[in-house]
Amino acid sequence: MKKLSAILLALVLVACGGGSDTSSDGGTETTAGAAGTTGGTSGTSSTSSSVSGGSSGSASLSATSTNYTGTMNVTLSAPGFSDRNETAPITIVISGSDVTLTGEGRTVKTKLNGNTFTADIPISETDDGVTCSGIATVNGTVNGNTISGPVTGSGTCRVGTQDIPVTVTGNFKATS
Repeated sequence: MKKLSAILLALVLVACGGGSDTSSDGGTETTAGAAGTTGGTSGTSSTSSSVSGGSSGSASLSATSTNYTGTMNVTLSAPGFSDRNETAPITIVISGSDVTLTGEGRTVKTKLNGNTFTADIPISETDDGVTCSGIATVNGTVNGNTISGPVTGSGTCRVGTQDIPVTVTGNFKATS
């Protein structure tokens, strides 16, 4: 019972951005490092440069990034176990149509579609012979200086020969 509780906590941390996995799946890139609190600075930064096109003239390129910081709150549920509520910091950077989510050492990249984005976070953890895997999905909506939305997911933790279904539900909010 204690082993599974520890694994369920690890699963929540991975869903919130902790963990030590690296993976890539099509349009979403995920990298991870050591778990820890990731802070961020709010605000907007801008860089620009010029590109010469020989005799055809020149073009100006500019990129603007907006940083959002906030928290992600999730509940992890598994049959036969008490629900676990977790809160983790989250930083989101939007640069053009590129969206980068960072939380507790994990970074996920996706694309902005209008004012919304979806990021799938693969979950894959093994500890003390218990293996958990699944997907947590973050759906964000940009509204002025706020980004918010639901976090949902599901997976399975294998304890010995028994598979235990796990669900992740919650939300996040970040402001610039």
